[in-house]
Amino acid sequence: RRKMFIFSLDRSASLVSLKYWIDDARALAPQGALQIFVCNKIDLPDEDQVIYDNEISSFFSSPGLDMDNLYRTSAKENDGIQELIDAVLLKLEQREAASAGEQNDGDFTDTIHIDRPEDALNPPMPRDREPS
Repeated sequence: RRKMFIFSLDRSASLVSLKYWIDDARALAPQGALQIFVCNKIDLPDEDQVIYDNEISSFFSSPGLDMDNLYRTSAKENDGIQELIDAVLLKLEQREAASAGEQNDGDFTDTIHIDRPEDALNPPMPRDREPS
């Protein structure tokens, strides 16, 4: 029911392959599933970027894609990460409320805080998956 697609500004193949992953996910997921798109590495200087805003806008002009679900982040600089998490949680809450027929007041109590970029890259492993 929920899909998150991440592409990187320094790899043109990541945006090119995004179309494949979206089509593949559409074939497997129910109609109307939440799609979140993450543009990562916004901290890169222009000379290191190979994907630019005009290409992203063009890509998201395709039917069924919504730039309102596009979030720009830098895992390295921890930029946009909290906003992404908050937005995803809010969208999930809104969908749950809508499916339950309840009004959503936008207030939720559980928020995940990533204080250090390395926390996002090395989350704790569940106990049942710890290496032996």
